[in-house]
Amino acid sequence: MQLSRRFYNDAVRDVRRVRAKRLVRWFRLAGRTALPQSIDFDDSLPAAL
Repeated sequence: MQLSRRFYNDAVRDVRRVRAKRLVRWFRLAGRTALPQSIDFDDSLPAAL
């Protein structure tokens, strides 16, 4: 779970960085979809009862 969350959040960061570039905004290459949101999960294991 930890690895997949990290991979997804890295991809979100990269997409946001590319879509914020001036050239991408000028030529409207980013499209009209909403920006992806990063996720945060609690990776800790539950305590034994």
